[in-house]
Amino acid sequence: MRRAARFFALTVGLLAVTAMSQSALAKGGMIFGLDLGGAFVSGEQNMKLAPTSDLYYNNKPLNATCQNSTGVTEKVCKDLLRTDAGSGFAFGFRLGYNFWGYAALETYVHANFNTDSGGGKFEGAAGWGFLGKYFPLEHFAKLKQRWYDPFVYFGGGFITFMGYHEEYDYDHDLRGWKGGHLLFGLGSDFYVHKTVSLGFDLRFMMPMYKTYIYDWDNDITATPSSTPSTLIVSPMATVTFHFLDPTDF
Repeated sequence: MRRAARFFALTVGLLAVTAMSQSALAKGGMIFGLDLGGAFVSGEQNMKLAPTSDLYYNNKPLNATCQNSTGVTEKVCKDLLRTDAGSGFAFGFRLGYNFWGYAALETYVHANFNTDSGGGKFEGAAGWGFLGKYFPLEHFAKLKQRWYDPFVYFGGGFITFMGYHEEYDYDHDLRGWKGGHLLFGLGSDFYVHKTVSLGFDLRFMMPMYKTYIYDWDNDITATPSSTPSTLIVSPMATVTFHFLDPTDF
């Protein structure tokens, strides 16, 4: 764990030195960003599986069990079939290209997790995708005349995973979901150097889970009867390095 932390710190340091040493203006070129903050996850509980699903819980058909609405059955289905997991710490990183200060195309990884879900067990979600970012003030005043640069963005991901534990059975492997997601948000960069900016980012991720994972180890999955409604809201602090601007050459 310490080696990983040292490697991460060294990587960030090298990127910072590289960015500082470039003569490029921040108006365009390659960008690398790190994000750190929190996540608030809202989702559904007691989800229903498609009629063709054939899963068993405690030797009883899970799909049939979850059609009932009394006592322990409700608790079982609430804990087993839910998407409201993972509120807590969030982080991410971005790599992309800024086109003359007006727009940027980035690939990103975003993850959020919670280690206090009960019994000290991990649960959370992670996604990877692409986004397009737009900087509207560039039309009115060039970036070299400003120290701030607000933006809006929209994107989506091909991969999203969520894993969680049952409330009353911490020894069991993770349950989970997988699918895609949409991502949108807004924020602003504040330049502390022509190649380095600090900022904030309020992002909204909407997972579209298509597969329920009953057993990760044995790859036992099922299909929900409908796509569960899930929303992840993440306020993030950001640091972005801007370098290798081709317009400077």
